[in-house]
Amino acid sequence: MFIGEIACYLVFMWYKVHYKTQYEEERVESLASGATDKINILYFAIPAFCDFISSTISFFSMNLMPLSVQYMFNGGNIIMTGIFSVVFLKRKLYRQNFFGMFLNVFGLAFMGFFALVVDPDTDDSHTSA
Repeated sequence: MFIGEIACYLVFMWYKVHYKTQYEEERVESLASGATDKINILYFAIPAFCDFISSTISFFSMNLMPLSVQYMFNGGNIIMTGIFSVVFLKRKLYRQNFFGMFLNVFGLAFMGFFALVVDPDTDDSHTSA
C-alpha cells in the first residue's frame, strides 16, 4: 500500500513537470473560480496516523496469533466500512447489508472463540503411548 501511495505521488510530480504549462493554466483557472491551493496538513496527517496505528497493530497480531486467524479478522473491515459509509457518506444500509454485517460479526466471534479454545500447540496425534 505504501508503494502504491508513493507511486501516485511520483505520477503527480511527473505530470506537474511534464505538463507544466497545462498544470499552471488549470491552477490559475481554479484560483480564479475561488478555489485555494493551500492544503491543510491534517487532511493527510490524520489518515496517515490511522494507517500507521493499523499497520502496527497488524504487525503485533501477526506475531501473537496464527496468521490464518489474523487474515480472517481482517474481514472485519466490512463492518467499519458499513459504519463509515453511514456516518460520513450519509448512505442508507438495507436489510441485506445488515444481514451481511451480522454474518460477518457472527463468523468473527465464532472463529475468535475457537481460536482461543483450541490450542494449536497441543496436538494429540503425535503423542506416543
